[in-house]
Amino acid sequence: MGSIASCGSSRKNVNNGISPVIDTEFPEVKNQAITSKDPREEDGDNQLQATDINTSITLDSFEDTSTAYKQSNEVDYDIYISYSPDDTEIVTPITAYLRNHGLKFWHLRYGSEKLKDNIDKGKAIVNAKVIIVVLSISYIKNKAKVDEVSLAYISNKPIVPLSLRYFREINQEMGFALKLTLSKLNWVFFCKKERYDKEYATVLEGVKREIRKISSHDEILENRRASFIEDDQFNFQEETASTVQHSSMSSAKSSLVTAVNFWDRHFQAQETTWVEFRKAFVSDYHDVLKRDYPDDRQEWLLQGVIWKDIFTKKDVIRKEEFTAFCGKNWSKPHKFLSCVSNQVASRLAIHEVFNMESTVRMAAVENLGKYQTPIVISALADLLDDTDPNIRAIASIALARTGVKSKKHIDKLILLLQDEDRLVRESACLSLGHMKAESSIINILNRWRNDPISHVREAALIALEEIGGEEANEAIRVTKLLGNEMNELNSYLLSENVL
Repeated sequence: MGSIASCGSSRKNVNNGISPVIDTEFPEVKNQAITSKDPREEDGDNQLQATDINTSITLDSFEDTSTAYKQSNEVDYDIYISYSPDDTEIVTPITAYLRNHGLKFWHLRYGSEKLKDNIDKGKAIVNAKVIIVVLSISYIKNKAKVDEVSLAYISNKPIVPLSLRYFREINQEMGFALKLTLSKLNWVFFCKKERYDKEYATVLEGVKREIRKISSHDEILENRRASFIEDDQFNFQEETASTVQHSSMSSAKSSLVTAVNFWDRHFQAQETTWVEFRKAFVSDYHDVLKRDYPDDRQEWLLQGVIWKDIFTKKDVIRKEEFTAFCGKNWSKPHKFLSCVSNQVASRLAIHEVFNMESTVRMAAVENLGKYQTPIVISALADLLDDTDPNIRAIASIALARTGVKSKKHIDKLILLLQDEDRLVRESACLSLGHMKAESSIINILNRWRNDPISHVREAALIALEEIGGEEANEAIRVTKLLGNEMNELNSYLLSENVL
């Protein structure tokens, strides 16, 4: 995968977590495809996988969502609250307090019995201004709830975590992805009833502050700030008034007090070797790695994320590449670590959203036009290489829906036209057609004329018609003309008993 977009231009949002690298070796991510012969096919391809994604992929998958986005700021609710039904007794007074102060909730507006009937939860998350996540043991063990957090994260929604347990209790139960996603947010703890009134006020203040920031689509894209926090400032309010800091950055600062950025702390020249860069990173952030990353994930972070994805496997790292990745305010002492953390968390969240067990996958695909952030786009491009054909097919559609038409993404989709799975080939055809990728015409034409699967051929023709233009139209005309002539010749030979 290519180098990752700069941290400054990618995710300075709500969850300032970590940007994920969708690595197919993630031990927690298990995608199970149902393998069978597609009954629709009358020809070839015995290795095709029939999946639970829509086996009739059409251009409806690419319906424009720009109008829907404009309407998202006109919805009559402010907050989507994600919580376990087991915690309703505690959640009810929290929502009542916020409602009494003028805030509107989606789940209360439509009623719990009507959630599935009236509005898709995924769309509600995308359209909400702020997401409140109520963390408990039952919540973090609920896959559907964790999916909601992941969708909120990649949608650049301000996330406000409310924990019903102390941090040390809840943290040890959280999975790796959720832990990193929420790692840099300020949590509010509802652990002692005598402090509830104070915590209500804290939540109200933070939510209203986030809502004030959201006045337009452009402001959402340019002011992706973390809930309650600024860069390099993280804390968890627990049972005392004093701040107890648990985040990666806080630990880094406490053990490494300096005003000098990572590069200048270690390197005098404009470039250094990867070996030296890695050594310096491990030296500075040994405690962070030990606490936040299991042993097997530490190597994945260093080699898979930083070296492979950020620095594209270069043996020599240049300072200009370092500063480009860090983006704005690159000279802050721990900005590189912060950006790496964002990189990991975002990619983990995206993989959770788009894996085949996700409960919000289709809602994400349908609404991707709304969050065209560099990290989302980069991660979707990574998913085109996933070992699961279901994920590759979904990612190709989702990537096209973002509206991005860069050469490197088009080239990756062109490669998928040769994929062994027919749904992947079909998705790639339609995606390239939606992107009007003229450079793919010859490749799509080859699928139309030679693919053994009829639905892939149909998708290829639709793609050529979508692309349009002189070259595509001429290819269609010539191919149809040759086909008609061959049919006529075949009929003549049959009538003459030649065949």
